Amino acid sequence: AMCKQLEEGEGSHEQEQSPHNPHLHHNHLPSFIDILPPGPFFDQERSPNVTALLGQPARLNCRVNRIGNRTVSWLRHRDTHLLTVGRYTYTSDQRFRAAHVPGSEDWALTVRFAQVRDTGMYECQVSTTPPMSHFVALTVVEPQTVILGGPDVYINWGSNINLTCVVDFLPEAPATVIWKHNGQV
Repeated sequence: AMCKQLEEGEGSHEQEQSPHNPHLHHNHLPSFIDILPPGPFFDQERSPNVTALLGQPARLNCRVNRIGNRTVSWLRHRDTHLLTVGRYTYTSDQRFRAAHVPGSEDWALTVRFAQVRDTGMYECQVSTTPPMSHFVALTVVEPQTVILGGPDVYINWGSNINLTCVVDFLPEAPATVIWKHNGQV
């Protein structure tokens, strides 16, 4: 009804100039505000799955918009182990920590020295009634090498051969690469 009045021009100047009009603020909000949920909701794009390197730190993020006075907890899905509540850590595994800057919408779970056994689903839970959950998959990968075309490469006698070794999941280029033939460098 308010939009209709504005279109027809009934009292539109009063509404634009009155600082006490509750509809004035609403009309100046971005149009997408009306389609957002009224309570807390997860920002899926800012709460993605994570791939971490073995022995390196991992950070699982959970962004919650419109959280109000609710609390965010992290649980490990495989054993429903409570890891963090708010900014407090509840697990005896010292590698896990809650990370949150006051006023931020990001509630992170950090893992120092990620291990292959840490691979799995983690649940970010908001203390609504009933609780809301968002799941983040953590995959911990080890550096690995593979020789292209291997394990067996056949060439003609006397021909040149070009072997290529691909190294995956390294945080930076290796200082040296060692090739061995029949166990000899």
